[in-house]
Amino acid sequence: MLDVALAVTLIVAAAAALRRLGALHPATLWLVPWAVATSLFALRALPYRSLTLTTAIIIAGWSALFCLGTLWGRSTCERHGVHSSFGRVRRRLAHVVPPDPGRVAPVAALAAVLSTAGLMLFLGQVASIYGVRAAIVSDAYVRQAISEGTTAYTIKYIYLAFAAAALAGLAAGRAKSPGERRRWIVVAVAMVAMQYFSTGRSNLLLAAVMASVAYFLADPHAISRGRVARVAAGIGLASIVVFLGMGSLLGKSFDASDVRTFDNTFVRHETLSPFALPYQYVTAPLPAFDLVRRVTPDTGRGGCMTLRPACSAGEKLGLGMTPEPALTGFTGGPSAWNTFTALYAPLVDAGPILGGLIILAEGVLFGVLWAMARRGSAYAISSYAAMSAAVAYSTVENTMLQPHLIGAALIAIVLIAGVSRVESLASARGSHFA
Repeated sequence: MLDVALAVTLIVAAAAALRRLGALHPATLWLVPWAVATSLFALRALPYRSLTLTTAIIIAGWSALFCLGTLWGRSTCERHGVHSSFGRVRRRLAHVVPPDPGRVAPVAALAAVLSTAGLMLFLGQVASIYGVRAAIVSDAYVRQAISEGTTAYTIKYIYLAFAAAALAGLAAGRAKSPGERRRWIVVAVAMVAMQYFSTGRSNLLLAAVMASVAYFLADPHAISRGRVARVAAGIGLASIVVFLGMGSLLGKSFDASDVRTFDNTFVRHETLSPFALPYQYVTAPLPAFDLVRRVTPDTGRGGCMTLRPACSAGEKLGLGMTPEPALTGFTGGPSAWNTFTALYAPLVDAGPILGGLIILAEGVLFGVLWAMARRGSAYAISSYAAMSAAVAYSTVENTMLQPHLIGAALIAIVLIAGVSRVESLASARGSHFA
């Protein structure tokens, strides 16, 4: 009953956020996936243990804190004129951060070219080690090589591809004609599809969310609950197809999984077996988080999971910092799992009580980003689009402040600033010779 009550609570909250705040507000992007995940978990298609009361309170309470943080961040931004303050700072630093370019199409085109070049370097390295077929098929050997750091530099093409997906969505939203819009949508789809070669199935979903959010924010007239729902359903359906297809290539199929080794709904009903692994992928992080919560100290273990990049730098500088490992061990059988939702890092860092302050701070950050994006700035829209994917994926793993998403946002900002600077110089030179 506790699982059902948690699911119903989140469903009601998600419906209220969708109605009052809109589909792209960070509170909505948080609550809808959590409502879906907890509802599926409550179905008990796999024999999970019930969540403990403490874990259910953390999920509900921290979700409320994140949402309150987004509202607080936005209202503070608007009440105290933070936009005008940013405007003054930008004017003072105009030589560093130029205003938005007149058109974002050149920025998106540059990002697409750079992403394609980065992909070619990555595929070239993989092909030189494992052969052309392995590079194209992206099999389990390639995935293992990536995880072991064999392609530590070339795999960073995904940062560029994430930024390019967001910028292509932005260009599509600002297109002046249906034909131009269709062309940029094709480019956005290509940038999303490019993530296939990284062997990370979640990367395709994250890139699709970035492109969609940027598109809708760039064209406010395109935002409607029905249209957003159709796009979300399309992304969800495509994600399932990609999940199953890539899973087969990576050796992660139902027949090879541990799900078929114990009694469950998917074993008893063979027609449902194709959905076993997607169901596990969405729901398993919840009981896994419950297990982690039980063994985590009440005060946590410091801040080196949420701020892992900073702690890594501190360790290299001899500051006595030890970053938490990026990948954590698996839970026990019969269905082992090793992702623990976006609540995992705050829990590990600060425990079940103080960890809520980290969630609140993250909510404030996304509230500020949302308020700035609503102003129509290309800088803010591309940054929010890149980071919003973390919120939509918060039920599965800790992506809230991950380097590849922050990196994508920074790349988009740098490219926009660079193209804007070139346009300004070209305009000034043209005026000089006129």
